[in-house]
Amino acid sequence: MNLSFINIFLLLLFITPFDLSLAKKCFFSEKYEIHVINKLPSNSPQLKVHCASKDDDFEDYYPAINEDFNWSFCNFFDRTLFFCHFWWDSKDKVFDVFNDKEFCVRDQNVPNFSRSCKWEVRSDAKKCFFTEKYEVHIINKLPPNSPQLKIHCASKNDDFGDHYSVTDEDFNWSFCSKLFGDTLYFCHFWLDSKDKTFDVFNDEIYCVHDQKVPNLLKYCKWEVRSDAKKCIFTDKYEVHIINKLPPNSPQLKVHCASKDDDFGMRYLIINEDFNWSFCSLLFSETTLYFCHFWWNSKDRVFDVFNDKDYCVHNQTYPNHLKYCKWEVRSDGFYLEQYNPDVKQYFMSHYSGW
Repeated sequence: MNLSFINIFLLLLFITPFDLSLAKKCFFSEKYEIHVINKLPSNSPQLKVHCASKDDDFEDYYPAINEDFNWSFCNFFDRTLFFCHFWWDSKDKVFDVFNDKEFCVRDQNVPNFSRSCKWEVRSDAKKCFFTEKYEVHIINKLPPNSPQLKIHCASKNDDFGDHYSVTDEDFNWSFCSKLFGDTLYFCHFWLDSKDKTFDVFNDEIYCVHDQKVPNLLKYCKWEVRSDAKKCIFTDKYEVHIINKLPPNSPQLKVHCASKDDDFGMRYLIINEDFNWSFCSLLFSETTLYFCHFWWNSKDRVFDVFNDKDYCVHNQTYPNHLKYCKWEVRSDGFYLEQYNPDVKQYFMSHYSGW
């Protein structure tokens, strides 16, 4: 075979369009199958689909319920792109159904490196393909007979309206993360005369994988509480006031309080640890606790908590516990600190009497 004939053959190989039968087998590239399956409910409005690439146009197609509209192709030079336009019930959406081979799952049962790209069109987001499923739960853990909790949650595309939650009610929804773009949900909470707005989902790290459920379910659980004994997505704090005065010292008297809590007068014996715990609040910007100390004709008043940086993270406890440890000594007050260089805790002199 002379050289000119070989060149003509190769030229024809690359410029001659493939018909459908010729595209069933791929040489020097992977074969891909795109499946667009109508999984809308029975008696739904008609779904219309129009899929195309630069070289192929499948025109408008009206798939019946459960119908699998599909085609196959060879991805020469990894430069193939297919998009589809979907119309359903006054809604429409356009996106790429193939522009990255990672969308597709390799089918090991089929020779020639076949990859199957499966899309399902549904009315809800209960099942996710190629993305993770998320559930957001807003649980009312306020005490019985509390003022009415009102919640309004929304995203760019969804608005759940005002919701009036009763005690122990779980207000929840599910969705799939988007292939193209980020998902964000926010909620506005009203309780008594307080209100607070923040994102309940804008970062997948908020959510915990539920390994018991397939399809990479992530479970985002929020609880609304009036107390601070259990913390969800906020730091928990413990304040400890420890009597480290010498033996046989005069009586130490302590009175600690915040805007909402008053622990009354306490008379601490030597080495006694007077302590309480709380969470940073959803409906308040800052938390402040102060203590008044009396000892040996001296007295002193100061804030034992008004800045979260006072406290040291205790890595041995779950739920981001921050541990604020104060010691009362004859020469004044000491606060526990942490030295990251030597990885040790130490007591730092805060003030005298």
